[in-house]
Amino acid sequence: MIDAARDDIVRGRVVFTGSVEWKQIHKLYSMADVFVTASLSENHPMTLIEASVSGLPIIARRGDGVADFIEEGYNGYMVDSDRHVTERESELLGDECRRLEFSRNGRNFSDRFNPETHVEKLESLYQQVRKQPPTQER
Repeated sequence: MIDAARDDIVRGRVVFTGSVEWKQIHKLYSMADVFVTASLSENHPMTLIEASVSGLPIIARRGDGVADFIEEGYNGYMVDSDRHVTERESELLGDECRRLEFSRNGRNFSDRFNPETHVEKLESLYQQVRKQPPTQER
């Protein structure tokens, strides 16, 4: 990824911030054009919700948890390699119309993760679990 950021296509447009204080996070999201994560270990990354709420198109390495936050070609892309990350990033940075469309879609998509909806989903899940008879281990 860092080598890709040195390419002429993204030179001067990518910042690797390192650790940032929580109070500054929203400010940083608002400065970005695209949110990219190449993590293979985060199952349900809060950063994807934060990016969507901030209206950022998302590019992420494909994974089980990532699929909950990205609708392919609607609010972002899931990719299978670092090379594909940079390809999709270059595509979005070069296509303002698509980037703005993904931004609007991301904000709409993020409504699925507002606190009220989340609580309703959890409550429904708990009710389903309570209705199931206990299983016996053998």
